[in-house]
Amino acid sequence: MILAQVDTKLGQGDTGQLLSPATAGRFRKVARACVRRAVELEIIPKDPWPPTPKGRSQRKAMKARRAVDIRALPGPAMMRRALEAITSHQPGSNTYRVMTAVVYYAGLRPSEVVMLRPRALALPASGWGRIDVVEATSRGMNRASPRLEHEAFDPANTRPDAE
Repeated sequence: MILAQVDTKLGQGDTGQLLSPATAGRFRKVARACVRRAVELEIIPKDPWPPTPKGRSQRKAMKARRAVDIRALPGPAMMRRALEAITSHQPGSNTYRVMTAVVYYAGLRPSEVVMLRPRALALPASGWGRIDVVEATSRGMNRASPRLEHEAFDPANTRPDAE
């Protein structure tokens, strides 16, 4: 039997009816596990199935983490010019300029900037202020996922603000 036929048969029931995708997937997963075990025990020479594609979480786990080289980041003078260039005739451009400034100067993630509220800011008339990050959006969604109560006032979550 050809591998494609085996794969098709694993998706069919005893009478030839199509199985639900979840059931067919489970049957294929078990069949592949049996074949892999047979290869380990040297009952068959190699696994005939192509490797299963890695899911997003597995790809991310295997991805090498790269440290950010701070020398590659723009300096304050270049960042000031970039921030000035963001502002245009578009109504939202000033919002993007402010968000970018907070990301750069305060070191926040975009999801943390989006969820900033006035109560999280301590801004004196001059000098450095303080931003207490207490919530962030969850994976780009519009709703907030507040941090746990004991994390809300953790000094590690407090970052200095730019002048």
